[in-house]
Amino acid sequence: GGGIISRQREHYEAGFRQLIEHRCFNIGDEYIVTGSFKLQNATGHGASCDPIQNQGWRQKTNCPSIHLKAWGCTVNGKSGQAWNKWLRTVEFKKNGWKPDDFNDFKYTLPVDEILASCTGAEIYVYDINPEFEILAKSVSFNAKTKSPTLEPTLPVTTAPTTTPTAAPTAPTAAPTSQPTMNETAVPDVGDSWYIGDGNVPIALAKAGSDVITTLSAVTLDNGTESFVVPIARSYNDHGWEKEPGGIV
Repeated sequence: GGGIISRQREHYEAGFRQLIEHRCFNIGDEYIVTGSFKLQNATGHGASCDPIQNQGWRQKTNCPSIHLKAWGCTVNGKSGQAWNKWLRTVEFKKNGWKPDDFNDFKYTLPVDEILASCTGAEIYVYDINPEFEILAKSVSFNAKTKSPTLEPTLPVTTAPTTTPTAAPTAPTAAPTSQPTMNETAVPDVGDSWYIGDGNVPIALAKAGSDVITTLSAVTLDNGTESFVVPIARSYNDHGWEKEPGGIV
């Protein structure tokens, strides 16, 4: 950005401010604060400061003090509070202060719950010998760019082309027709008879109205019935059903 200058300063707090769009702050975000600063005396010559000495309040040897000031913040559960963070940097100490040149500044600012809750914020440069003018250029406040995550590219696999195989067709069996069976009439009321040995299928007619007919398996011992087991019954023109009776 373009350069700015703060001159005719009458006290240490005189400096310059840059408003920040606070609505972009989200918890966990990081911002990079950068800028270049120079001090000069009333004659326009470069002035020195001491970046090695611990900076104290209103000391003439102070180098530019860069702060983030915010307001309308929630601090310890109380809303509408002011909040101040000194953006301490090692850049001035590492590079040494060059009075005849601009001195670079850089600071990584994380956004915490307090800063994210504020309704306004600004970068404030001050606490410098009021005999000096403050020059600044390329002051910026930008979101830190996250490194892109590279996902592995999976190789494209071509599905093999196969010749379709025709499934064999099973031969169709000719339907087997069941022989037509003639119904065997049931005995009259009070009568009974043997209708077969159990090895030849038979078809029995249903019992008539108001009649119950029982079909039983009979075991003969020398012509005498030794066991009689009811196995089915029909009654009142109903079809045959399993007989619930036991061995007689």
